[in-house]
Amino acid sequence: LIPTLIRYGEAANAYGDYQQAESSARECLTVAESINALNSVAHATTLMGQIASSQEDYERARTLFEKSLKLSRKLADKRRIGFSSGYLGDILYAQEQYEQAARCYQEALEVFQKINVEWFAAIFQRLGYVLLRQQRWHEAYIHLVKSLTLLREREGPRENKFLLTGFAGVAEGQGRLARSAQLLGAANTYPPLITTWWVIKLFRREYDR
Repeated sequence: LIPTLIRYGEAANAYGDYQQAESSARECLTVAESINALNSVAHATTLMGQIASSQEDYERARTLFEKSLKLSRKLADKRRIGFSSGYLGDILYAQEQYEQAARCYQEALEVFQKINVEWFAAIFQRLGYVLLRQQRWHEAYIHLVKSLTLLREREGPRENKFLLTGFAGVAEGQGRLARSAQLLGAANTYPPLITTWWVIKLFRREYDR
């Protein structure tokens, strides 16, 4: 029952049916707590954080991800630690708390380096965006290249909207405006990233706020 409720909740969240997503996540949490399935409690709590994130309720999402992370550490659940740290980093990024976001991403990086190459690459992308916000252009470029290299090693030649937009940010920060415009044009040929909710919402062209 628990895996089914998680799948329903994730699917509803992806399609923007937040009421159904929340209902499934809460039912999953209730069932997991009733049988003391603490790993599932952490998973359901993470899902509730994702649902709050999708609705841009960042304070509630932060509370839920912090709760999930604390429980995952207690259980020594490496995979869940990685996801909770990464999602919490996303919220801190949204709240412009870049140093804290970077620390969360570093923790996720250490976990995913050993167990999940695709997420390992995704965390390098996120760190690249933090560095963009800090106007550390060269370091941002290095992290984005690391992500691209990892993805190419795993899946063959590829770029995506997120990476291209990041490289455009680096080029703009370095004053290479024509190259930035070229990269943004290429990024816009990709379809919207439905599941990566914060990528499009949180990238801004003004880095000096």
